[in-house]
Amino acid sequence: MGHWAEGRLPELKQQLGISGDEHDAELLPYVRQAQSEIEVLAGHRFESRPFALHIDHGGLPFVATLDMQTATMRANSECWPIADPIHPEFANILQIGRAQNLASQAIGKAEALCAGAAVLAAVHRDGWLSLAPRAWFVEQRKARPALEFGRELMDQGRHVQVPVATFGVGGWWVQLSRRIYFITKDTPDEPSLVELLMPPGDGLALVAGEPILIVARMTEHPSDWAFVARVWLGEFQLHPRA
Repeated sequence: MGHWAEGRLPELKQQLGISGDEHDAELLPYVRQAQSEIEVLAGHRFESRPFALHIDHGGLPFVATLDMQTATMRANSECWPIADPIHPEFANILQIGRAQNLASQAIGKAEALCAGAAVLAAVHRDGWLSLAPRAWFVEQRKARPALEFGRELMDQGRHVQVPVATFGVGGWWVQLSRRIYFITKDTPDEPSLVELLMPPGDGLALVAGEPILIVARMTEHPSDWAFVARVWLGEFQLHPRA
């Protein structure tokens, strides 16, 4: 975060009519705070860097990969980045599963997005947006060795996706999912909001990331058009420091 903020400091000083560097130490924290808040709103980091990412997709055919550069992506399994329609050099969605039965035609984008919104509203109304990651965690904790399971959820390079709801309508695929993981005092900040799944204790906090809604047209493989949205709810908060 520091390099981006420091790079914008001269521009800010020029806009404010400030010359010299005697006030830099006072201004820089404000620039960094503004950067952090904007990143949370946008869901993007301003300073990108290469990283290895292991995705446990939970059987879902799509995962959100905000700001992935398609030209630099290297995969060790079958997957297809879906280019952003505005900035095709980036892929905000990664298709992992092959469609078994492609539709010959699909309803319009507006109808598909309305169907996705209706699914989201129903799941939220039933409380399943919050209950699904909790139920998944309890089930996995009973079925797997605790140490192995805990290490996976603490690994920041491993994105464990929990399916919340899936739905097919008119040649489109609709899915809701959440990432579940542990946060410690050493966990890097991410430009997202989280929901606490249980009270923090022993330096750990179990959280679920924002629900992610993906609506993808399934008339071609890979999908030729897909929409992704982060869902914010009232009980969300910034990363806690366990």
